[in-house]
Amino acid sequence: MEFNGRILVIDDDTAILETYQDILDQDHHEDSFITGNDLFENIDPEINITVDQYDVKLFSKPDLGIREIQIAQDAHNPFAVAFIDMKMPGMDGVETAKQIWMIDPDIKIVIVTAYTEYAVNDIINMLGRQDILLLRKPFYPEEIRQLSKTLTQNWNLEQAEKQHRKRLEKAVAERTSELKKKNDRLRQLDKEKSNFIGYLSHEINTPLNWISATDIMDKEELNKNNTEMIKLIDKGVERISGLMSAMVSYFQISDPERKINFKKILLDEEIKSSIAEYENDIQRKQLKIQVEIQKGKSIHADPGLFKILASALISNAVMFSESGGTVRICASCEKGNVLFSIRDQGCGIDPDRINDIFNPFSNLEAARHGNQGFGLSLPKAKAIADLHKWDIRAWSSGAYKETGFAVLMKDKGCLLEKI
Repeated sequence: MEFNGRILVIDDDTAILETYQDILDQDHHEDSFITGNDLFENIDPEINITVDQYDVKLFSKPDLGIREIQIAQDAHNPFAVAFIDMKMPGMDGVETAKQIWMIDPDIKIVIVTAYTEYAVNDIINMLGRQDILLLRKPFYPEEIRQLSKTLTQNWNLEQAEKQHRKRLEKAVAERTSELKKKNDRLRQLDKEKSNFIGYLSHEINTPLNWISATDIMDKEELNKNNTEMIKLIDKGVERISGLMSAMVSYFQISDPERKINFKKILLDEEIKSSIAEYENDIQRKQLKIQVEIQKGKSIHADPGLFKILASALISNAVMFSESGGTVRICASCEKGNVLFSIRDQGCGIDPDRINDIFNPFSNLEAARHGNQGFGLSLPKAKAIADLHKWDIRAWSSGAYKETGFAVLMKDKGCLLEKI
């Protein structure tokens, strides 16, 4: 940005105007005396004068100076500094400064007065702005030079900062627009993915139904090899059908635009209902289930989604607990936050993989080798927590040590309360 050294002076005394011109004139010689030197005290002719280059405009009437400010603004060539005499006929310095600032709020203004009745606070109160400078008469030429140098530099620095800020804002706006377009595209791809999963599920289920027609065959007429083959076919059909069902369910739940239907639900009853789903496995493994949730407590959540989340965590604990083990289910409340946790003493989780268990299909390799599940149960729990703006964490000390999951329900709609 080119340096702006434009200075406006308004004073009804033409001799003083010539004095300003002489002080700020770049061709001024250091040992020359200026017109109107009776205004200044203790002038030292030996003072070292360094005069910067200024473009000075002089006006003896306030209205002419105000008009010049408007012309400069319209031409995008503003003044940096204005020196305005306080006591002028018709319009005083304060009113002149007000009108100038209405046109150009960035210009630096110095009010020059020879009258002691005008205190700085009085002028500030009359102007309604703090960034006004007051210069008393009589003054030194060096005061004018230093004020001009300092204020023009400040004005240029401020304008450079504004331009830099505008460039940053423009860059941020462009980047935001670009990110929005990419985000919109990702949303579109997400919808296309969900549509594809639905389409794929339909297209796969159709031939699976044909293959499942083996159920109507008279298996007593088949030899042993054919019977084993039919069993493998049935197992494959069941596996593929289960995978497609799990995939469709996961992508439906993980849709970020899914609507949440918040309702008040009894936490203890919801957990008991989820435990009942796995009663056969609990009895078969002789597990001890400890539920530490105060009766009558409630939370605000989507009932259907919360049931899926709770069932996923309970199912995981039951599945991986050793026979005769204990599963502990707790809920506590502090400062409006609900901490829901499930702990078991089962086979544990490798601490190096603790962050992977919420990723879709993270245990698919294990599933291929006979374990149940498709690696989508815990990711569904994570997706449900995200939809509710909850935090879900897992921890494990290692193989056959305590493993736990905790859900922090901390949004303002989820308060553990007594009904």
